[in-house]
Amino acid sequence: MDIRIELNHTHYDGEGGWRSTDGVIYTINKDGITACANGNKDITESNIVVANEVAIDGEVYPVTQVRGFYFSEILKSLYLPTNIKVIGGQICEECHLECLTIQGGSIEEIEAYAFYHAKIKKLILKGYRGEHFLEYNSVTIDSLYCESLESLLSINGKAAAKNIYINGVLVEELVIPEGVTEIPVSFLCGCESIKTVVLPSTIKTINGHAFESCKNLSSINLPEGLEKIGYAAFIRCSSLNNVELPKSISEISDLAFAD
Repeated sequence: MDIRIELNHTHYDGEGGWRSTDGVIYTINKDGITACANGNKDITESNIVVANEVAIDGEVYPVTQVRGFYFSEILKSLYLPTNIKVIGGQICEECHLECLTIQGGSIEEIEAYAFYHAKIKKLILKGYRGEHFLEYNSVTIDSLYCESLESLLSINGKAAAKNIYINGVLVEELVIPEGVTEIPVSFLCGCESIKTVVLPSTIKTINGHAFESCKNLSSINLPEGLEKIGYAAFIRCSSLNNVELPKSISEISDLAFAD
């Protein structure tokens, strides 16, 4: 779905940028060879596809940054293409999105408050790998779509997503493969679709908030070899009535099984 947009002097907005037909303004970055897509309150389309490249008067610039769109009342869906490396702060603050798609694994930085208090019905991650994708407890996600379990495991610091899909299939039973040694921070925090988790014999650490508020989680094995259960790891798991702790446990942090 990555696209190139052709712009010329007729699209110049008079303030150093070129405005596309949907109202997004493209500017050339300080390096002189890449571009930034800038959302604003004057966008004319509710479904925005950010260009992967812009051709300005014949010169082609890969779009590596995206900013703006915060507090937009018109924006309903946003597609971020393969070349994006930086997602700017407050990009979708307070926005109510039907769908947000992030394509490719080139993202190097997601600035603070990028999705602060945003509401996203459908978040699609394609090829994304990285930590601290969303600031904890700042965004509401109905459904998170990942291409693979490996992709899901790579995202440390996710905000709560009620339903998680892997390769299009709703996750109710999740089997973590052998070789995985730790469960990331906030791994399935707030997930309502998950009912059963099977951990591998190689697991050593369950990090903080990993299964927080998984209210339908009723079964999880804690294998011998597990050493640490992090802060609030199973807090508010109201359906988890029985757990058997292995002898290898050396640390159970505060509020691990609270509520």
